[in-house]
Amino acid sequence: MDDKEFEQTVFEIAAEAGQEEFRPFVFYNDGGEIEVFGKQDSYYGEWINPHLTLYRSEVTNEIIGCCIHDAAWLMMQEKSDKCYGM
Repeated sequence: MDDKEFEQTVFEIAAEAGQEEFRPFVFYNDGGEIEVFGKQDSYYGEWINPHLTLYRSEVTNEIIGCCIHDAAWLMMQEKSDKCYGM
C-alpha cells in the first residue's frame, strides 16, 4: 500500500466512525509501525532515519504526523539499555 492509498484508507475509517470533525489519533499496524496523525490534510513523508518518517502537510509543510518504524525493536532496545545501565 502506498502513501496515497493509506491516506485514503485513514480518511475512510474516520468517515465510517461517524466523526464530523477530525480528531488526532495513533495507529499501530501489523508491520510494527506506529503512525501518529495530528491533523487531517494531504501529506508527504520526509524520511529522517531508519526509525522515523515525518508526515508534512503538502500545503503548509508543517508536521502533521509521523511514522515510527520497527517500534517493537526500539522498545526492546530501550529495555536492554536500561538493563545494562546505559
